[in-house]
Amino acid sequence: MVLAKLHSNNLLGPILIYLIGYGLIFFSKGFSAASIYTVLSSVLIWGLYLLVRQHRVLRVGLAYSVFFITPILSLTGQIGVLTGFNGNSSSLDWLGVSFVSAGIALFIYQDQFTLKSLFFNIMQPIRFNSGPVALTNVKVQAFSKKRALIYLRWMILGTFLFSVIASGLSQLLILKESTDALDVLIFGIVFEAYVYFNFVGITMMAFGALNLFGVRTVMNFNSPFAARNVIEYWQRWHISLSTVLKNLFFLPFKKTFGLPIAIFLVFISSAMWHGVTLNFVIWGSFHALFWVITYYILKLVANKQLAKLLALLLFPFIVVLGRLIFSESDSSLLFFKVQQVFTWSTDPNNVISTHLQFDTKTLFTVIFAILLITFEFLFPKLARRYHFLRHPYLSVLWIILCIAFSSFGIEGVYGTR
Repeated sequence: MVLAKLHSNNLLGPILIYLIGYGLIFFSKGFSAASIYTVLSSVLIWGLYLLVRQHRVLRVGLAYSVFFITPILSLTGQIGVLTGFNGNSSSLDWLGVSFVSAGIALFIYQDQFTLKSLFFNIMQPIRFNSGPVALTNVKVQAFSKKRALIYLRWMILGTFLFSVIASGLSQLLILKESTDALDVLIFGIVFEAYVYFNFVGITMMAFGALNLFGVRTVMNFNSPFAARNVIEYWQRWHISLSTVLKNLFFLPFKKTFGLPIAIFLVFISSAMWHGVTLNFVIWGSFHALFWVITYYILKLVANKQLAKLLALLLFPFIVVLGRLIFSESDSSLLFFKVQQVFTWSTDPNNVISTHLQFDTKTLFTVIFAILLITFEFLFPKLARRYHFLRHPYLSVLWIILCIAFSSFGIEGVYGTR
């Protein structure tokens, strides 16, 4: 009787994925990974929301306070900093807090926060590892075979990108140990590709699984290397977090302070969400500056073709240098590496890249990563929403390659905090 009622209300799927998600957490992290602080603080926030929701100023203030829970926990060492190398939570009791608090903040800001949305959507444990952030309060959907086939292909593609491509590229991250200019430059390129395939892969798996079980979820990436400038890139990268930042910071502050200040606040808030360290302050400021520069190039340069060309030429420089800044929490070492690149200081005796030995999997991975990124750039329409890569025939190929090459020994770069 209970199962029949849950099925009729379309709640059976969300409950099953909820239980499966926690089962996976306990299996991989141990039974101590209860997210107890995340759960208790979320329920407490819901209670505070009920008290202040009728007072708009207090409600909006609560929304911003909730968003900055993650920076505060990062500053106090309760959770890790997301450089891509230390993404694990410093405390499993706070498991999932980054994505949960961002989702709660948006729901409070939009006055849509309910206990049902908290547990069936925001607190879905499948989101804990790499999101995507919960953005919608849309009713859950009934199961259908057609939807199952669609979202299974998303999960297959995500598994391939995460367990084969990102896993293979992880072998090259040893380049981070070098300060040789060539190694630093190659590392920046490789690390950008690694973060992309790791992050897009694991969020595709989450996206597919959640939607498969009826939990409406936004697509978190949309082929960012199909972009022609850094503004388009950020519109296609980590879309769920970008939506939170757009609603909390960009739209309200643009009206009062103008576009440049609003963009600066967006990127600094994003930087603090990743970790309260000097390199992330630099990272946020760097991307805000070049976002604004790109915007005014496209707007003010009279020759629009020239403007697009200038923005396109800036694009790879911004992405690679930005990823270098993202990766290095040791600020003095970061400054030294950047100096090495701009002065092109090489040391033939200490270059790692020219002495790397590629095994079959790593060589295959590098070639395939280049092909996939090139495909996105050259064929943006085909790459849109990864439609071509989710073709049924290609899904069979991804399964075969996963069987042959997959490895799940890596963590999600955005961690489990």
